[in-house]
Amino acid sequence: MFDFYRISNDNVPLSNVYFPCLSILRLACLDLDPDWIAGLLRQCPVLEEIMLWEIPDHVTQAMVDAPCLAAGSNYCRLRRFHLTIYLSGITADRPEHPLDLTRWITSAPRLEYVVLWNTYPTNHMLYCISQIPSLKKFGTNHRGFQDSLVTTQGLLAFATGLSSSSIMKKQAVSQLQELRLEAFKPLTDSVMKALAGIDRLKDLHICRCPFITDEGIKLFLDNKKPGSLEKLSLSYCRRVTNSGIDYAISILGASKVSFIHRWHPTNT
Repeated sequence: MFDFYRISNDNVPLSNVYFPCLSILRLACLDLDPDWIAGLLRQCPVLEEIMLWEIPDHVTQAMVDAPCLAAGSNYCRLRRFHLTIYLSGITADRPEHPLDLTRWITSAPRLEYVVLWNTYPTNHMLYCISQIPSLKKFGTNHRGFQDSLVTTQGLLAFATGLSSSSIMKKQAVSQLQELRLEAFKPLTDSVMKALAGIDRLKDLHICRCPFITDEGIKLFLDNKKPGSLEKLSLSYCRRVTNSGIDYAISILGASKVSFIHRWHPTNT
């Protein structure tokens, strides 16, 4: 395991570096360039866990492809990929080219946990995530409410790709158990209904999605397999009222429902 805090390009050069047995890499890397990170990942052919906190820029295609490329002709052992972009007073520009996670579908058969925080998700990225049959936990957010690269149709395709009806066509069962989505204006009541089709989903956390209403909560719960949900968390979804929360509690019980209401930004 390699666990390092606040390293920089200058004090850890990559020349002649190779880690043939390294399985866990955890970096808090305020001063690291994304190309440096991708270069490091390519030198670690058997990584199972990658945890990158406080990356100073956006996530790049080279970074997400590196674990699969490092494995070469062997299968990629990656199980966990957690990346958080550092947000300072100046928000980093979005990447020129949206991420393509297709390689994760074809070359990472053990991938169970993906968190991409403060990135710029797209419809295609979410669709790729929905096609990873081994995935058990996924979380992402949009960096801001303006100029979202995700649409309601994209979220519907994401939910449908994880549903039992879609997965059956691939002769596999979606393993997704925990889902966290934050700051998506296109996440509407119709998307909530579609999310109910994820049979093994046990924990759903929705935060700062201003167009979900009480009707969306009802649609989700009425269409969810009885007894399958263990936790429903709704934070700062300003159109969800006590009525919707009371309905959730009546279905799930108070211990399984978490609700924080007061959040009223001017740009929603």
